[in-house]
This record gives sequence, C-alpha cells and structure tokens, in this order.
Amino acid sequence: MNQFFLKPKAMKQLPPRVRRRRRSERRGAQLVEFAIVSMVMFPLIFAALEFVRVGMLESMAENAAYEAARHIMVAGSTKADAIARANEVMGRIGARGVLIEVEAKDKDGVFQSEIDDSTARIRVYVEVPLNKNSFALAHFTGNKTLSATSTMRFESYDGYYDGGG
Repeated sequence: MNQFFLKPKAMKQLPPRVRRRRRSERRGAQLVEFAIVSMVMFPLIFAALEFVRVGMLESMAENAAYEAARHIMVAGSTKADAIARANEVMGRIGARGVLIEVEAKDKDGVFQSEIDDSTARIRVYVEVPLNKNSFALAHFTGNKTLSATSTMRFESYDGYYDGGG
C-alpha cells in the first residue's frame, strides 16, 4: 500500500522502468475522473447559461414595455409607434414570437381605439414565450411565458405657453 505514496526523493531512486509504469497507470485514472466530473459539470454550465438567458429575456421585456410606453406618451404618437419601439428593443437580443399589446384609456377609464388628446393612460404589455426563446428549458416549462407591463399617464397640454410673462 505504501509503495504508491512514495516521497519524490524516494521516487527518483526507483528504476526508470518502474517510474514510467506508475505515471501511465495514473493516466487512465485521470480520464475516468474527468468523465465522472464532466457528467455533472457540463449540464450545470449549460443550465446556468439557460437561466442567464431567461433572466435577460425578462429584463428586456420589462425594458421594452417601459421604452414603448415612454415613446408614445406624448401627443402625436400612435399604437403602431409603441409596437415598433418594443419590437426594436426585443430585437436586440433576438427574441422570437413576442406579443405586444398597447391599450389607451381616457380619464373615465374607457378604452380607446387610437391615441388622441382625450387619452389619459397608456398601458404596454409585452409577452415572450419561453418555448421559442430558450434552448432546453422549454422541455420543462411547456408553454410558459415571461410578461411585463408598463402603464404611464399621457402628457398633453391644452393651453398656450407665452413664456410666463
């Protein structure tokens, strides 16, 4: 048993043939250790990358909803402008199958088909399907989606500003 745990000085005193044999025996053990460790490590690395991608998708969905709502909260904007802005933001990371909805309400809470001067609130909803945007997670999550909503007040000014004089 102690013959395998020789000190370096004692190892040098052994004949070269014995030293070579012990190194070659160890080479096979390293391969077996790598095979065992890699079966655990590689799936962990890929899972970490997958969860980072999902976190990035969620963050970009929130950012797309905010950017789109911020973009159309001023007079003269349309719902199509908001959809284009949200698609632009989600396109930065290559998101596929993104659903974007834009709602406008007047001061009484009634939905409007278009944005005009009577609009009081704007809501942008962004939904990202995981099954089209993840590598392996879709096999475990089914048809789950990530969603984000941003609601803002519409800014308009009815009067004329004369400079405060």
